[in-house]
Amino acid sequence: MTNSGKLAEDLAAKFLKDLGYKIIERNIRFRCGEIDIVASKNDQLVFIEVRFRKSAEFGDSLSTIDAKKQKKLKKAILTYIRDHNYTGDFRFDAIGVSGKKFDKIEHIQNIYI
Repeated sequence: MTNSGKLAEDLAAKFLKDLGYKIIERNIRFRCGEIDIVASKNDQLVFIEVRFRKSAEFGDSLSTIDAKKQKKLKKAILTYIRDHNYTGDFRFDAIGVSGKKFDKIEHIQNIYI
């Protein structure tokens, strides 16, 4: 992971904590993919993909989550749920961090899966 990617994930985690989320795990890797952040809020498990772009010249940060990436994320989330024997409610969110100063954060809840 690049320094920019790490900083974006750190900012996303702080952003979520400030909104009352509990961060459970970060950077969970499976053969099928990676989950950036696993958090919980209101008895719901939340899987968060964090994306960073310095500029929107070629699209915003969240536009980089294409169908191929979504498929990998879905496999990783289902693997996590299976491995942890989780049977409760869950959702998938995305956080886009952008700007040369990492000054824009966009949070979209309950997307993709």
